[in-house]
Amino acid sequence: MLSFKVQYRLQGQTFKKTITKVVEDDLMSSGQSRYFMREDGSRIEVPITAEFYFGADRAEFIKQMHEAHAKANDDADNPPVVSGNIPGMAHPANLQ
Repeated sequence: MLSFKVQYRLQGQTFKKTITKVVEDDLMSSGQSRYFMREDGSRIEVPITAEFYFGADRAEFIKQMHEAHAKANDDADNPPVVSGNIPGMAHPANLQ
């Protein structure tokens, strides 16, 4: 399964924390926090006031997810293989 890592630093803290094996991220509907879903199904929420650090692995993850989504949509015989939100894709996609 494709995944990426994200680092964040809460206000007033010196050190960054790392979340690994992330498969989905998005903002909460309240706009007060950002959530990260991990491969094991766990969910971590971080206040939006934190500093977030995304590496190149997230950009590659997004690229591969977009490609998989496009391929699934091109193949009319199979439903899309992408579940959940794709980071970097407008939400909801059908309102663009």
